[in-house]
Amino acid sequence: MLSTAGGELINDIIATSVPAAVAHPHGKNTFALEDGAATQDPGFAKRASVDVEAIGERTASVAEREEYPIPTEDEARTLRKVADAIPNTAYLLCIVELAERASYYGVQTVFSNFMQYPLPPGGNGAGATPKGSQETAGALGKGEQFSVAMGLLFLFLAYVVPIFGGWVADTKLGRFRTILIGVLICGVAHIIMICGTIPSVLRAGNGIAPFMISLFLLAIGAGKYHFRTTQHTTH
Repeated sequence: MLSTAGGELINDIIATSVPAAVAHPHGKNTFALEDGAATQDPGFAKRASVDVEAIGERTASVAEREEYPIPTEDEARTLRKVADAIPNTAYLLCIVELAERASYYGVQTVFSNFMQYPLPPGGNGAGATPKGSQETAGALGKGEQFSVAMGLLFLFLAYVVPIFGGWVADTKLGRFRTILIGVLICGVAHIIMICGTIPSVLRAGNGIAPFMISLFLLAIGAGKYHFRTTQHTTH
């Protein structure tokens, strides 16, 4: 009889369902923490998942460091050094850098005479002297003071603009896009410079405006390009 009564009691306990208020005091919410904070604050779940999302988002540099960890001092001293292949992009950048430096120094050497002396009589009209003569080449005829001032300004901008170009590349546009923009600016500068040396333009006395525009553009383009190319090729 006792066994019968005990069995009925066990069956009653198993069959009895727990009230919902007791089983889920904060509601059926996986974020039901801190006395129902999740049900009272709709933004609680979003805030609770911020750390998980931040940990899950890894930058490429972090993933690369994990895959290829930096060697220790002992490993760097004893491990065999294996040379990697140089990508074709590096060769292309070197060729473009050579062309840019050649254009920069090529025009810089003739700026002084072009600005200082007037068009030589009997020349080709673009600043060159007659064949076999000993006259000085020139075009604008602005004098020595103007020539020296503009030459120094061009040199100054070519060394100062890279500071701004580096900031733009690192924070706004990226290295490759900054290099591309610098090359395009240099190309436009040379086109304007060529147009300004057309004989009809120089004879009419209108060569100063295109020359000054091209001078400033070339300094800006060279500054935005040269600084980033060196780092990009090294990288």
